[in-house]
Amino acid sequence: MKEMGKLHLLINEMEHQDVNILGICECRWKDSGHFDYNGCKIIYSGGNGTLNGVAIILDKSMKNSLISYNAVSDRILIIHLDTNPVKTSIIQAYAPTTSHDDEEVEQFYNQLQSVKDPISPRNTTIVMGDFNAKVGEGASKRQWSRRTQRKRRHTLEFL
Repeated sequence: MKEMGKLHLLINEMEHQDVNILGICECRWKDSGHFDYNGCKIIYSGGNGTLNGVAIILDKSMKNSLISYNAVSDRILIIHLDTNPVKTSIIQAYAPTTSHDDEEVEQFYNQLQSVKDPISPRNTTIVMGDFNAKVGEGASKRQWSRRTQRKRRHTLEFL
């Protein structure tokens, strides 16, 4: 996603598929912020620009609904939208893979929970992203590693 040409293609596809809000993981944009592009609003939360990064794209019909956002980390971004009949909060998340140590995974889910907890129960809350977890029995019913099983437990506990 580092190249603007890819962003242009993505926005064209959003329009073609009639997608109003799109979450992105691994955008790899540096720092955090927001900008307008081709009539859409892009909100992003990155790190050093080489790894991770999350973003949310709001199309032309949704971009004026943005109330606020919080770029929590290079793995978590939350936006608040003025929607009817209730406000909507959207959390875009990108969980560490099983190759990361348990402490980092635990820290991610604690941070995600701390972002979700203050949201009013009257709001509509959407949590989306890539949780890098296997939460069901696969067709092959293969055995998962202990690390994958712990990651699965974290994801299920959060949900």
